[in-house]
Amino acid sequence: MKALKMAMSPKFELFAELGIENACDISMIPVMLVMDNGKDFHSKDVSAFLSDLLITQQFAGVYRGDYKPFVERFFRTLKAFLRKIRGAEAKNACNKKGPKAKENNPAKPLRMKELKRFIWHFIMDVYHIRPHAGLRGRTPLMAMTSGLRRLDAERSRGYSTKDGKLSSLDRTVADRAIGNLCPLL
Repeated sequence: MKALKMAMSPKFELFAELGIENACDISMIPVMLVMDNGKDFHSKDVSAFLSDLLITQQFAGVYRGDYKPFVERFFRTLKAFLRKIRGAEAKNACNKKGPKAKENNPAKPLRMKELKRFIWHFIMDVYHIRPHAGLRGRTPLMAMTSGLRRLDAERSRGYSTKDGKLSSLDRTVADRAIGNLCPLL
């Protein structure tokens, strides 16, 4: 629940506190969430929370990373980054045997606040400004910015109604946008 709240809430104060350079704060309530099949995501609390916000909950296939390749690739990249920071263990450190297995990593592990800062820095100042093959060479920041421009264009045109009801795109723009603070707009 805390992760869902964080994902949908404005983060500009957090970015200022952590010194994030490429602070593109996009805060929206999505229309649909495609989730992993973890036990936590199937809970009644999560389902009720999403239902209250009119968010459709869909689950990816069980043990099928190919249903969510961009997410799986992101986590693989994040894990590789985290293995390089001070105090991290090597990929197969727990499987090592022999005299080298008893060697401890001499670096002092990071505190949670430092780890949080490293992760946010990696996501916003490294990952989001690298070109991605899945985005045809564009960066995630460029893709998000162009999406925000499309949303702003829809907002400026007003809301078209059919039979007095908002279309799904209009509902997305009108009801779902909490706000965004992206310096590139």
